[in-house]
Amino acid sequence: MNGEPEQIFSFAEFELDAACRRLVRAGETVSLHAKAFDLLLFLVRNAGRVVSRDEILEAVWDGQFVEESNLTVQISALRKILRDPKDSSRFLVTVPGKGYSFVAELDEPPADSEIVIERQSLGRIVVEEEEKRRALSLTKILRFSLSPLLLFLLLAGGYMWYERGRESKGALPFQKIDIKRLTTNGRVSNAAISPDGKLFVYAQGFQGTLKSLRLGHTAGGNEIELRPPADVNYRALRFSPGGESLYYVVTGSEFPTGALFRLPVFGGVPEKLRENVRGKIAFSPDMRQFAYIENNDERDASTLFIAETEGASKRELFTRPIKDRFCPTSPAWSPDGQAIAVGAATGANEAVAYEVFTIDIREASIRQLTKRRFGPILSLEWQSDNTGLVLVGNEHSRLDEQLWHVAYPDGETRQINPDLNDYGYGLGISADNRVVAEQAGTLANIWIAPVARMNEPRQITFDSINSRPGVYGLEWTPDGKIVYAAFTDKSQSLWMMNADGSGKKQLTPAGGIDLNPSVTADGQTIVFGSNRSGTFEVWSVRADGGDLRQLTSGSFNEMPSVSPDGVWVVYVSTRGGLTTLWRVPLAGGEAVRLTDKPASWASVSPDSRFVACSYLAGGETKLAVLSIDGGEPVKIFDLPKTANLRYGLRWTPDNVFLTYRDWENGYWRQKLEGGAAQRIEGLPAEKLYSHDWSPDGKHLAYSRGIQIHDVVLIENSK
Repeated sequence: MNGEPEQIFSFAEFELDAACRRLVRAGETVSLHAKAFDLLLFLVRNAGRVVSRDEILEAVWDGQFVEESNLTVQISALRKILRDPKDSSRFLVTVPGKGYSFVAELDEPPADSEIVIERQSLGRIVVEEEEKRRALSLTKILRFSLSPLLLFLLLAGGYMWYERGRESKGALPFQKIDIKRLTTNGRVSNAAISPDGKLFVYAQGFQGTLKSLRLGHTAGGNEIELRPPADVNYRALRFSPGGESLYYVVTGSEFPTGALFRLPVFGGVPEKLRENVRGKIAFSPDMRQFAYIENNDERDASTLFIAETEGASKRELFTRPIKDRFCPTSPAWSPDGQAIAVGAATGANEAVAYEVFTIDIREASIRQLTKRRFGPILSLEWQSDNTGLVLVGNEHSRLDEQLWHVAYPDGETRQINPDLNDYGYGLGISADNRVVAEQAGTLANIWIAPVARMNEPRQITFDSINSRPGVYGLEWTPDGKIVYAAFTDKSQSLWMMNADGSGKKQLTPAGGIDLNPSVTADGQTIVFGSNRSGTFEVWSVRADGGDLRQLTSGSFNEMPSVSPDGVWVVYVSTRGGLTTLWRVPLAGGEAVRLTDKPASWASVSPDSRFVACSYLAGGETKLAVLSIDGGEPVKIFDLPKTANLRYGLRWTPDNVFLTYRDWENGYWRQKLEGGAAQRIEGLPAEKLYSHDWSPDGKHLAYSRGIQIHDVVLIENSK
């Protein structure tokens, strides 16, 4: 909009001053955001003409990425400011399919208005010329008066000063770090740190168990139980700016839609601030507002809302289509109060990846900050000086969640932690850039139990922590061997062994993440998911490790299950933001979609006729069975509260039951004829992962272990 003549436009009771960027109504200045002013000025300058949405976006936002829905929001805001109801259109008219038009009659400007503008323009020219002369004089002094040596010393000193300034401003934090463990109970599920870095708070207990809220000192000492164990989940832990109070969101049977509470930092009676608050929220610096995400598949809308902390009002700040959805766990409000950082999907037409975006609160505009390609971003937190953020997320097509630093505003991204541990949702940063994080590790091994004596299992692998044999998939072969996935360093390969743990053999080479093995009934072919081509696709390999080849391409394809007859491979594909079931011939050919509704974690029946899967019906996750030819489910079952279909949906060899995991311990068994799911008796009270029934139905192989989640303190090394 540069280069336009600066004028004063008068219409009705309003006066729009382009030079002073001011809107006046009946002699009083009207509050107007910068982009709203630019939009109004552009429409007024084009009064009487219909201007398209593209013209407006190009002129007003000038190259910034802005959703069209935000233009609608700005137009609506202008109507309110101008007191111009949509049904009367005294000033603004919407022309469906074409754009908008400013239709009010403009008054003639005062005769001397241009003279004043010219005088102001002349003043600017004089100032600019004076600045040029001063700059030229300084250049001549440096060029002719300084010796080369002195000039070099000045430049070197200036560079050192610049680098020290960058470090002092936090532009290069976490280059070298010290990590200190703050808890040792292994059952942490969220965490936050006080602004002064002296206190930390965390939730103790995993999904499906009672959880308490506890307070500790980062320097060590006895902890305080702030809230006793209860059947609840704690979300969005946050200290107040002064550190005297603690805010948190709690969900559970008493508050099914969630509630926001405030609690004195050393304990007391919780104060409920408002209900209908669930999941991760991000507080404004003054704690008076918070931001949160709502994803609505039916409306094809992923929306960032801003709501009052103590009140009932809320407003829509920014909306994207579901294929470009926001990560609900990711919003973070900047310390200067001007922007909200959030993780959002990008490239959803192919393989879905996520990046960090920032949304300007005043202008309701969005800007992509990172270019790294992450999986879903679990947590985001700003540094107190606004120079960067810390996030928890995995590099796209990897499984381990790591800590990353993102510089602001340039978006430079690098990994913080040097270890191979995973990190969870819990994350917080103090005013002096000390970080508390939820560090995770998994110690698991494969066991075999006779079905007649489930309480007599036998351990057959003895791997170290984070090797995770069988966690991400295992399956029996027809000749009584076991194929399983296991980590070695940062790669996960497929292995095969005898039922007693002997004769281990690596089937796929290092260099990727291989998981979910599925074996044909003749034992000749193993189908699995892998990211070897850069994104997750479906692959196959012979049982002897030969003929490694890719079966799918072009999308995010995973979770394969091969029909025992060796004809079909059923898998999960994400296209256009929708995750559904597909099938492709094992011998190669055209892929066909099986479901229209969201579905995942497919498992083909032993007779190759049906597919069991996780299925979204009525807004809830169900266990469904459908024909291998696709269509509507032939059976749908409700799931127990703590059911978990990830890496663990299996048919019994006799086609009578479906079995699946529990979030906390054990497996569930669902009879195909119907009825409620029942727990399988005799299993250990530990975390159980992938499992499979032997071909003769006499043994159960499963990956068994413990997850260790503790709070760690991360500081810059001194």
